[in-house]
Amino acid sequence: MTIIKQHSEERDGEYLWGDLTKEYSLMERQKKKEEKKKEKGKDEGKKDLSEESKEKEDRIAQKMEKSSESFKKPKPEKKKEDLSKNDEGKSEGTASESLVGPTPQENDHPPQETKAPEEKASHDNETPPTPDPKQLGAPSVEKVKKTKKSGKGKPKSKHHKNKMKEFYIVNEEIILYQQLLNKNLSAKSFQLLDDEVVEKYFPVFLQIPELLEHVTERMKNPKIQQTAFWCYKAKLKMANAYLKNISWLGDTEKLNRTWSFFSNLAANFPLKEGEQYEGLDLCDPMWKAGTIHKIKVLKIFKSAHSPCLIELHYTNPDLKPALVVFKDDDVRGDMMVNIIWGVCNTLWRSSGLKSNPDIVKFEVVPGSTNFGFIEFLDNSVTLRDYNLTKIPKFSNTQMDRFLSTTSAAFIGGFILGIRDRHEDNFLIRNDTDFLQLDFGFLFNNKTRGIDGCRFAISHRLKNAIDAQDDTFSRWVNFKERASAAYLILRRNSHVLLHMARILFKDMFPGSQIELEIIKSFYLDRTEEEAIQHIQELIEMGIYSVKRIVKNVSHDIYQLL
Repeated sequence: MTIIKQHSEERDGEYLWGDLTKEYSLMERQKKKEEKKKEKGKDEGKKDLSEESKEKEDRIAQKMEKSSESFKKPKPEKKKEDLSKNDEGKSEGTASESLVGPTPQENDHPPQETKAPEEKASHDNETPPTPDPKQLGAPSVEKVKKTKKSGKGKPKSKHHKNKMKEFYIVNEEIILYQQLLNKNLSAKSFQLLDDEVVEKYFPVFLQIPELLEHVTERMKNPKIQQTAFWCYKAKLKMANAYLKNISWLGDTEKLNRTWSFFSNLAANFPLKEGEQYEGLDLCDPMWKAGTIHKIKVLKIFKSAHSPCLIELHYTNPDLKPALVVFKDDDVRGDMMVNIIWGVCNTLWRSSGLKSNPDIVKFEVVPGSTNFGFIEFLDNSVTLRDYNLTKIPKFSNTQMDRFLSTTSAAFIGGFILGIRDRHEDNFLIRNDTDFLQLDFGFLFNNKTRGIDGCRFAISHRLKNAIDAQDDTFSRWVNFKERASAAYLILRRNSHVLLHMARILFKDMFPGSQIELEIIKSFYLDRTEEEAIQHIQELIEMGIYSVKRIVKNVSHDIYQLL
C-alpha cells in the first residue's frame, strides 16, 4: 500500500483541492507548445533568470512612479510637509509592493490608496477561516453572497435560486470530504450541515463514534429517522454498533410493522401480477411521503430474482400513487454505489469541467440482506430495446447531454469494478440520460461462466454516436469526455478510496477494495499512460468477443 501513500502525498496540495479545470483534450496542445518553446530556446539561447527578474523589477518600479505622479491631486499648502513625508514612505515601499500586488500591465486603473501599516498588521494577525473553499475547487461562500447582492432589486428566478443552492451544497460537500479524509470532522461542523446532506451520507456518519450524540439529535427529522431504521434493519455492522437500542427513535411500532409486511412479501416470491393488499397502515419506505393503505403488484420483470413493480397508494388523497421496484435480493451494494457516484458528481462539478460529466443516480433503500426497494425510472428503455436510430437525429443540446451521461456512467462503473454488464443493465431515460443498473458484482467479482468486459460498449452504440456528422467525430469527443472525467477522479483517488472503505466495509474485505481501486486508477503509471490505456480499453470493448457472447446468452435467457 506504499503506492497510495506516495500518490496521496503528491496530490494533497496540487491535485485534490487545487485547480482541476485542465481537460485531457488541452493537455496534448500544451505539451506541443512546451516542446516548441524548448526548440526555440536551444536556437536563440536563454537569458539568465536573475537578470530577467531584475529587469522586470526596474520596469515595474518606473511604471509605478509614473502612474503615481500622473494621478497626484493638488493639496493645500499647509500640508506640504506631511505630503513630502508620505511620498518618501511610498517611494521606499514601491519596490516591495510591486512584487506582491498586481502590476500596471494587469490593472490599468489608477492605484488605490493603501491602508495604514497598523491596519495591515491587524489583518495579518487574524487567523484565516479553515478550510478555505477556494482551495477546494468549490465556489466560496463570500463569492456567492456577492453575486446575490449584485442584483438591481429584480426578483430572482427559480433557476437562479436552484443554482445558488447547488453552489452551497457542492461547497459544503467538498469541505466534508476533506474533513472525512483528514478525520477531523468536528461536532460543530456536523451541526452546520444541511439535513439533505446528513440524510445523503448517513451511512458514513454512523462510522464516526464521536458524532453519535449529534446524529441521534438529527433523528428529530422524520426522514432521517426512517433512514436510520432501514440501515439498522439492513444489518449493516456500522448501524448495529450504534442502533442496538433504537428506543430513542420514538414510536417504532409502525416502522416494525412495515418491515414485517415486506419481509413476508419477499418470502413469497415470485409474486403474481394484479395482486392487491388492502387495509394496510404502513410507512413509505422509499419516499417517506405518507401512510400507505394499499399496495398493488403491476408487473413482474424477467430477471434471476423476478423483481416486481408495485404501486403504493396513500391515505392522503392529495398524494398520487407512487411506483417502486421491490426486489428479493441484497441491494445494499446498489445504495453504496449511488452514494459513491454522488461523490463523483460533486468532484466533477467543483472541477469546472466544460464537458459537464454527470452520472444519473437513483434512490435505493435496503430492507435487509434479502430484500429492498429501488426507484422506478419512468420513460426509460433498456439499451437492448432502444431505437438507436434516434441518436444521430439529436440536436446539439441533446447530444451534449447524452455524451455527458454516457461517458460518466461508463467511467463510474469502471472505477468500482462493476461486472455482469449486458444491454439489459443499461437504461436510456428521456432519450438523453444514459445510466447503469444492477450492481450485484462489484470490485471485479465476475459472474459464473462468461462475463463481459467493464467497458461493455456495443458496436451499434458506437456507430449511432458517430453517425451524425462526417466533419466532426463524436466518438472521439466521447473518448475525450471519458478521459477528462477519469482524470479528475484519478487525481482524487484517495477521496474515493476512503469513502469506499467506509461504505463497503460490511460487504467486501478492505484489501480487495483497496487493491481494485488502485488497479482501476493505474496509480503506478503517469497520467498520460493511464489515459492512453483507458482509451485503448474503450476501443477493445467494442470488439470484445466476451461482450458479444454475454449479450447473446442473456438474450437467449430472456426468451426462455
